[in-house]
Order: sequence, then structure tokens, then C-alpha cells
Amino acid sequence: MHNIIEVTNLTKEFRIPSYHRHVRNIISAIDNISFQVNSGEIFSFLGSNGSGKSTLIKMLCGLIIPTKGKIIIKGYEVTHAGERIKKYIGLIGNDERNFCWGISGRENLRYFASLYNLFSKEASRRIEELTEFLKMDEYIDRRFYSYSTGMRQRLAIARGLLHDPEILLMDEPMKNLDYESALYLRKIIKDILKRNKTVVFTTIDPREVEALGVKVALLEKGRIVACDLFDNLKNKIINKYGSL
Repeated sequence: MHNIIEVTNLTKEFRIPSYHRHVRNIISAIDNISFQVNSGEIFSFLGSNGSGKSTLIKMLCGLIIPTKGKIIIKGYEVTHAGERIKKYIGLIGNDERNFCWGISGRENLRYFASLYNLFSKEASRRIEELTEFLKMDEYIDRRFYSYSTGMRQRLAIARGLLHDPEILLMDEPMKNLDYESALYLRKIIKDILKRNKTVVFTTIDPREVEALGVKVALLEKGRIVACDLFDNLKNKIINKYGSL
């Protein structure tokens, strides 16, 4: 295995408005973190709300520019790579606002396929493949507003996989899912890994990390306080989050 993602001394600061002219209120959402992700592995970030998980994912895919530090993906520095890096990355969140609620899941995917320059036959082929892979046959042609939370999340995964990226960045993908949907999503993540993908995901729930048995970085107030296989950090995680 080789490092497909290398992050060094990464920091992101935000300025908070102040009523006093000479007072600068700055918070560090991500505070001088470094880590590496191997090709073909699942790497998770476990942290409470406000620990910096979403900010980190947005920096990894180039949506937010770091204050300091470097992110190297596939040999490219993300800050300077621009469009070259996007073909390698699929972003999967839990935000439904990017979908058009009045059209079908299939029509939504056709729109996003066009943004990846996938047209006509190629787009149709990928959509059919993903519909089968994610078992969306029963509802892919129904309007998005009629979807359950689990259905919407599967469509979000399909959108992230449309251009067949090597890396999937998943920001709390199991948030708000019921038990059965969360179980199925874990299976999907394992199946994605079998397709020679690299998965980075964030979560607030240690049970998700335990179920996948993956490498985990504990994120607290923007800092990585521990990073190892889940089994090696289990006692530390139980001390913080309680019984699993």
C-alpha cells in the first residue's frame, strides 16, 4: 500500500466578528494536524459536534482553503491542483439541498453526471450500474421529495460514485439514518472498499467505527489526540463515550 492522502501541519482558522475594533477573535477549527491515508483502506475521524470534522472534509476536497499546512492527494497539492484533483474525489455528505426535490432520482443523477462531463450512453450506463449496486430499482424513477432518509442517502452515494473516483470523502454518512438503513450503509461501504476505493468518513458514533473495524483518528477541538486501529483505542474511546 502507498499513501494516497498525506496531510501535514494542517490548520484552519476562522475570524469571529467582534464589536471592539482592536480585538481579533480567531478560532482554530482544525489545529495543526498531520496524518496519512493508505490506498484501499477505510480511515475514520471520530469526534463530537464542533470538533472540526466537516471543516476537515471540506479542506480535503478543496472547498475550503487551509490557513496553514499541506494536503497532498495522488501527488497533487489540493490548494493548487484545481480541477485536476476533482476526478479522484467523490464527496458524500448528508445535505439534501443539492438535489432537486421535484424530479426523479434518475433525473438528478443525469444532471450531476453532466457536471462530470458524462453524457448520454456513458451517463446511462453508470446510473444503471449504481442503481443495481445500491439496490435503488424500486424508487430511482420516483420524485426525490418522496424518498425516505435512507433512500436519499443512497442517492447521495450514487452521486459521489458517478465519475468512478478513487477516493470517497463521506461526512457523517449515517447521520439521521434508522438502524436498518445504517446497517445497510455499512455493508455498502465495505462493498465499495472491494472495488479498490479509499474511504475517509467522519462520525460522532463510535459504534460505526467499531462495526467497520477501521483505523480511527480521535478529533477533539480541531486536534488529533490519538490515531490507531479501533481495537487499540477501544478503552480510550469507551472512557470518553461510555459503553459501546
